[in-house]
Amino acid sequence: MVVGHQPMVAVGTGTYLDELLTMARATNIAAGSAQTWPRLSLEYIIAMRPEVILDGQMGTDPDLPSAFWAKYPSIPAVRDHRVTGYPEDPTLHPGPRIVQTLELLARLIHPEAFAHAAAVPARLANPPPSNAIVAGSAG
Repeated sequence: MVVGHQPMVAVGTGTYLDELLTMARATNIAAGSAQTWPRLSLEYIIAMRPEVILDGQMGTDPDLPSAFWAKYPSIPAVRDHRVTGYPEDPTLHPGPRIVQTLELLARLIHPEAFAHAAAVPARLANPPPSNAIVAGSAG
């Protein structure tokens, strides 16, 4: 998850958002940093080849993050149109709506798991891990 572009700041280890990414079955590529809000280079992000990019820099407009990232078509998330913004509230603020935030992240990372949500209870859905940003491959 990216929270800023200048500099490029991502969600790191030790944050509740990193824990939610893990619960949503994504591996945070920024988790390798010793910082809770690490600055990442574009070269690092390109090399990590995320499958999903969650970009909060642009607020809730879903088209603006894609416009920024469109300059980097070698990133799988860009190539496959898996770049999206997310609402600042409730996403960035821990509180009583944390379950709502977890579901939002899971839907953004694994939309295929929710395609038939009415037919399969959420507790039974077990999507495979996915690359997300900023989150990387979990295997």
